[in-house]
Amino acid sequence: MVRQESPMNQMMFKEMLHHGFSLLTEHKETINALNVFPVPDGDTGTNMFLSLQSGIHEIEKLHGNATVSEIAEALSRGLLLGARGNSGVILSQLFRGFASVLGKEHQVLTPEAFAVALQVGVKTAYQAVARPVEGTILTVAKEAANGAMKALKNQNATIRDVLFAAIETGQLALEKTPMQLPVLKQAGVVDSGGQGLIVIYRGFLQIFQEVTVPIISNGSGMLRDSIAQGNQSHHGLDEFGYCTEFRLMLADDDDSIDEIQSKMSNTLSNLGDSLLVVAGDRMIKVHVHTRHPGKALEVAILHGELTDIKIDNMTLQHQALSEKSMESPSPRHPCGLLIVATGDGILSTFRELEVDSIIDGGSSMNPSTQEIVAAIEQVHADDIFLLPNHKNVMMAAQQAASMAHSNVHVIPTTSIAAGLGATLAFMKDKSKDENETAMRLAMEKIKSGGITMAVRSTQMDQHDIAQGDYLGVQDGEVLLVERSRETALLRFLSLLCEQDTEICTVFFAQHDLLDELHAVFATLQSQYPDVEFELQYGGQPIYDYVIAAE
Repeated sequence: MVRQESPMNQMMFKEMLHHGFSLLTEHKETINALNVFPVPDGDTGTNMFLSLQSGIHEIEKLHGNATVSEIAEALSRGLLLGARGNSGVILSQLFRGFASVLGKEHQVLTPEAFAVALQVGVKTAYQAVARPVEGTILTVAKEAANGAMKALKNQNATIRDVLFAAIETGQLALEKTPMQLPVLKQAGVVDSGGQGLIVIYRGFLQIFQEVTVPIISNGSGMLRDSIAQGNQSHHGLDEFGYCTEFRLMLADDDDSIDEIQSKMSNTLSNLGDSLLVVAGDRMIKVHVHTRHPGKALEVAILHGELTDIKIDNMTLQHQALSEKSMESPSPRHPCGLLIVATGDGILSTFRELEVDSIIDGGSSMNPSTQEIVAAIEQVHADDIFLLPNHKNVMMAAQQAASMAHSNVHVIPTTSIAAGLGATLAFMKDKSKDENETAMRLAMEKIKSGGITMAVRSTQMDQHDIAQGDYLGVQDGEVLLVERSRETALLRFLSLLCEQDTEICTVFFAQHDLLDELHAVFATLQSQYPDVEFELQYGGQPIYDYVIAAE
């Protein structure tokens, strides 16, 4: 039965959200399986599912007479805390903006409010990413919101009309994503996060009618979380010398938090790098690496009161901080270290080092924002360093850092190898600046890679890949393809040895790989006598071998 009710009451609104979650649940494994990178760690669907599930659970805690505004706020709160992976973080920001439009007075949802809420959600999500990448979930959300607004030109438009227009234009944008990101075009797929968002919107539409349009059109695959790739800094410490952090507290009667966030994000992006501008309840937290911290503060002070201001020189050693620590002894260490990792052997390796806390997660099992925040609160230190050790944990780590009450600094490690290098350089009793400089330098010296098996046939990085092939992957790029795992490992390690490598450590996933590994090491040792080869049990998922070279 088709329902055309407009405006939408709280019961229908809640039911609509459940429909979106239900359809995403149904198709999450399909989204996971259609992964640009041909290894079995495509987890965009799972991340969006778990993130939205957290929001739905928060809604279920509400009383029976909860208004549309209260339901939207609960959804936003749950999504924010439960966000996993880059796709989950972006989804949480879309619905944070959506909820902000409804304020506290909306008893029902009108077509106009629905369309505007989609627009503001897009604006909020774009503001949360310092360098947005087009051809991702952001693009799909933006075009869907534009379609929703155009539908309002018909004065008799219902919420169904607005939603249908959003899906129609969003789907068109999704199909165009391969033309915006070369990696998508090469693989012949569309963006996974954008596809997940369309699935959710199609679920919303089911409250009005049966949806017969295929969820995955033309067999298109998806890109898993490319947002982080476009958001990573390519600047060194010498370029932006001051780590500047502060909180901007807004007046209770100031309703322009999103506008202020947008202005600050645009202005500060021209002043520095590693920018994070995250809005909360009457507060905006800012982190930026800049040569001009004073200018950053001047931008912010025009909009409210500044608190928790922290400016550190990243390139010079701060002896004053060390002396202050010696004069005022405390049971707390100056610095603490929190890392994300998985694999029994890899976890054991980190525990033997100076790590305060470990979150078990990473490839195919990204921790939520709430889990990271909880782990942060368990570390007793003045400054806490957080190592994500996976590109798809990066945005959740940054969001958790912005929400935590502690001083949290995210070191952008995107691999276990980089995380180990940074951890080895860390010392609890050194100053924040000494540790940050040492860890970043150590991270940059590490070459990371791995050997894994392709789970589907595709073309990537100018390689024709068949299902069952073994891939040699370095920093997300496929360097070689072989039918034999042993050959792939031998060739990959040989390439590393040709790059002025002194020490090469291989973490193996299972003990039955030892014979193969010893045979490869024997060959390489005779060819590269100056390279020191080490092997350690890792127990990691996805990759048979994880490799760290320096």
